[in-house]
Amino acid sequence: MKTPARKLKKSAVKNIVRFPSIKANAGKSILVESILESKYCLHLEFDSTVESYSSQPQTFTFAVDDEQRTYTPDFEVRYVTGKRQLVVKIRFNYPGQYSGQSLVVATLGFVMVVFVG
Repeated sequence: MKTPARKLKKSAVKNIVRFPSIKANAGKSILVESILESKYCLHLEFDSTVESYSSQPQTFTFAVDDEQRTYTPDFEVRYVTGKRQLVVKIRFNYPGQYSGQSLVVATLGFVMVVFVG
């Protein structure tokens, strides 16, 4: 797979996790931004319909009210059928939490996964 569009660095706020993957990064470890994202990776590893996946796949630029914004989805998932899915955020299912992400989903046509791990 390709290198991440956004490099993850140590942070006092985020729990950067090194996940040992078979399906991502040519069988090498990948970095993800949370323990929940690492649980999602584990889910992808055991999903027989998933061929490969990558973390922080690419950065998109889009306009909202004549203002340029950028966004990097959490994952790109490729399925054995050839389908490709860009996953906006991996979040717990808290009501009313997704107003900012819903704008990105509507503008770019991504899929938001609410993963309860």
